[in-house]
Amino acid sequence: MEPLSALKEYWPLIVLGTNGLVMWGVWSFRKATVSREDFVAFTNSINQTIKQNDDEIKDRLSAQDRRITAVESELKHMPDHDDLKRIHSRLDGFGETLSEVKGATSASINQLELIHEHLLSQKGKH
Repeated sequence: MEPLSALKEYWPLIVLGTNGLVMWGVWSFRKATVSREDFVAFTNSINQTIKQNDDEIKDRLSAQDRRITAVESELKHMPDHDDLKRIHSRLDGFGETLSEVKGATSASINQLELIHEHLLSQKGKH
């Protein structure tokens, strides 16, 4: 029972020391936290930064929207897939026609060369 009597004798000192440690911990925690004024200033700063970023993003989105609208209006005038198919089929027709013209032109050139040779040979005889 001797430890209990020693505890009883030093009990007030133990309680006083424990209270002192608790008070020191509370005081230290109070110093480690942010004051209300600093907290308000910090949150106002964050809110202002968020508003500036929001305004900047809205401006960028508006500019992007104008650019997209301009591109879309230009694309309305561009040929679509069906138009390109029609152009392709017409070009195929032109190719065939040019082949026919080339053949006819070659035949005409051959005939003209024959006529030219004939005329040159006739010129020497007269």
